[in-house]
Amino acid sequence: MKVRRILSLGMTGLIALFVLAACAQSNPDTNTNQGTDTGSDTTEDAGSDATSDATSDAGEDTAVEDVPVIPPPEFLGGDRPASYVLPNDYDPSVSMPLVLLLHGFTSSASDQDLYFGLSLVTKTQGMMLVLPDGMKNPDGNQYWNATDACCDFYQSGVDDVAYLSGVIEEAIEAFNIDTKRVFLVGHSNGGYMAHRLACERSDLIAGIVSLAGSTWYDEAKCGNPDPVAVLQVHGTWDTTIRYWGVEQNIADLSAPLLDVDACIADKCEEEQGNCTADPACADLIVCFEECEDSFNKDECNGFCWNSAPQGSRMRWMGAFVCALNGGCYDDPAVNRPGYPGAEEAVARWAAINGCLESVTEQESMDLLVEIPSADTVPLAHDNCPEGLQATVWKIPGGGHVPNFNGNWSIQVVEWLKMQVKP
Repeated sequence: MKVRRILSLGMTGLIALFVLAACAQSNPDTNTNQGTDTGSDTTEDAGSDATSDATSDAGEDTAVEDVPVIPPPEFLGGDRPASYVLPNDYDPSVSMPLVLLLHGFTSSASDQDLYFGLSLVTKTQGMMLVLPDGMKNPDGNQYWNATDACCDFYQSGVDDVAYLSGVIEEAIEAFNIDTKRVFLVGHSNGGYMAHRLACERSDLIAGIVSLAGSTWYDEAKCGNPDPVAVLQVHGTWDTTIRYWGVEQNIADLSAPLLDVDACIADKCEEEQGNCTADPACADLIVCFEECEDSFNKDECNGFCWNSAPQGSRMRWMGAFVCALNGGCYDDPAVNRPGYPGAEEAVARWAAINGCLESVTEQESMDLLVEIPSADTVPLAHDNCPEGLQATVWKIPGGGHVPNFNGNWSIQVVEWLKMQVKP
């Protein structure tokens, strides 16, 4: 039927049908494409917009939540830059103890670390070590303005308490520091400075280690500090900062100047005679006299003592160190601020910390190169609160610059690790 109808249309009708068919075929394709394009475009635009919005929103949220990574400063201390050593396993998310190493008079931070070997240990024990330097006096010697006994000899009045406190606070701001474990380790003038900072900034300091340093002669100058753990390490033959301390003296200008040589001859005649009769001890006298041309007495004591045969040391001590105990270096015509001895300085902190006055002698330690056995005697106050020890490490026969072995810095760090601020 359909074929017949188509054929009956004739040529004109066929042409019309072809045109209509072409239009019909054209329109559905166009509609389909438009529908597909529209749907695709709509989906893509909507998806793109949604994704873009989601990504934008997520990005904005992330930017708000993320903490910016700030690189650590190259130095601490502002216009008095102090270098530092981070732990080998440094992780900014993990808090770490902070240790400041304070050098002695005329020394430097780098030389002090070379002597102590402290950075070799702190970096393996998760501690940050800071190495500040004192100011230079007109002679070019670096120093800390610690107490009236040591060592701002030119009366500059520099505020090293403020400087070192600022270094600590800067480290706390820049790094993840355990504020209950901030420590000072000092030698000689640096030991004095550690004691002073413990007195004046006990809010910051958890503990100090002082080798051959001391504190104020006048206890009132320390103020009323919070408890601070204290370890005082001191040689009994230290002729620079004496183990037993020095009484304060106001110069008697009418007194004659002390003749040190005559004093030694008078007080040590018998000992010198015994030493001269012993060839080995006589060699020590020569060593001391030659050494003293270039170095101070204490450095010569240490040098000659370390090179002496074991059996000759006591006679050498009798000949020269007896002058120390005999008062041959205490010139009445010289102002002397004075300072407490090692045991008295620690006893003061023991009282502040709530320890007992009584002291227990603990097992001796081997800290010196020249004596291959236990040479250092810990004297610890009893019943100190946890983390607030008050202890003396007494070195019989030790001088101002002991010749430490590698165990020294290890034991110092181990002691620090046991201390914590209440």
